[in-house]
Amino acid sequence: MVTFTDPIHGKIRIPDAFNAVLQSAALTRLRNIRQLGFTLATYPGAVHTRYEHTLGTVAVLNQLFTQFGVHGKDIIDRFTLYALISEVGIYPLSYSTRAIFTRYGYDKRSYATKVYTLDLARKLSWMAVDPKELWEPNQRKADWFAPVQSIPAFAYMDPIKLASTVDYVLRDSYYTGRYAGAFDYRYFASMRVDANVDELRESLRALHRAVNALNATYGDPLRRALTALLTILVDRLVEAGHLAVDSWKDESAFLSLDDDEFLSQIGDAVARAQSAGDSFVADLFLIVTQRAAPIIVPPDTGAATAEDIAAEHGLPAERVFLSTSESEGRIGFRMFGIDYANLDAAIASEMFQACTGLTTDTHAVDSLRGVIVPRIT
Repeated sequence: MVTFTDPIHGKIRIPDAFNAVLQSAALTRLRNIRQLGFTLATYPGAVHTRYEHTLGTVAVLNQLFTQFGVHGKDIIDRFTLYALISEVGIYPLSYSTRAIFTRYGYDKRSYATKVYTLDLARKLSWMAVDPKELWEPNQRKADWFAPVQSIPAFAYMDPIKLASTVDYVLRDSYYTGRYAGAFDYRYFASMRVDANVDELRESLRALHRAVNALNATYGDPLRRALTALLTILVDRLVEAGHLAVDSWKDESAFLSLDDDEFLSQIGDAVARAQSAGDSFVADLFLIVTQRAAPIIVPPDTGAATAEDIAAEHGLPAERVFLSTSESEGRIGFRMFGIDYANLDAAIASEMFQACTGLTTDTHAVDSLRGVIVPRIT
């Protein structure tokens, strides 16, 4: 067994047969991709990585095997593989750059499929794998997972999605310091395959209420501001011809395109833009790399201009951004595996109410409203 010591799950043991996968370029790249991207700006302890989360997903999956009475080696091996490669193809800085990559026609699943073929398939020659099952939730469902699938609000889940959600609730709570006490993992882990459906539903709703609580970090104003600013910066560099995003189409790029490499490419493009006379991109780059903080101004400031606000704070006008819903729509909001135009749209959705048991006028969602995102003035 390959053993890892984890602050959330303790000892995580993975069969030796998967050691080549653990050591592959596709997975080791995840060691340098932050799980929460720009959330680090507000929660400095959120330095955990997609590699850690991958291992945690395997740990929770092993617990599910115990709960659901799964003992067959073939099933355990197949789903362990699904868990191990669940984050392959993730964007640099995780979902803080998702809007950028999708804008230019790249998506996680297509990257993951290509990377699997390029780097992982030969390492798994000992195992019969149907490529359709690797990242397709409906293909990854199994009879042993039927109790969860029988609950309509959670029919979108497969075992890997559930294991991943449990781990990121536990892990993100730990590293951000925001205890998501709505979910009792010990109680959930004690439920057997023949658990009362109502009890199982309520335990899963508690899990999603914890996700909702953590949306205060995912929807953090500074995180979303930095995400929007990086999107604006990349668009500006691409439009001026200083950044060649076509190079990202090569799947081999995603064996090395981690946080450092991505920001290095942006930095080189910024240097070229500066040489061409665009000094504004340098100010943006200082902000997105968190060497300087933006002044984010709510839209109810009145007629004050960026220059007025900058003068009040003794800062250059380039540091001031007026928030609008226009920018919120630019980067969107993802909840329960579904993309929404913004956070309010996610909270108002039927999916939110079905999964959490909360309504839009419930006090528990009040803290998630009024998310501030910026617009260059």
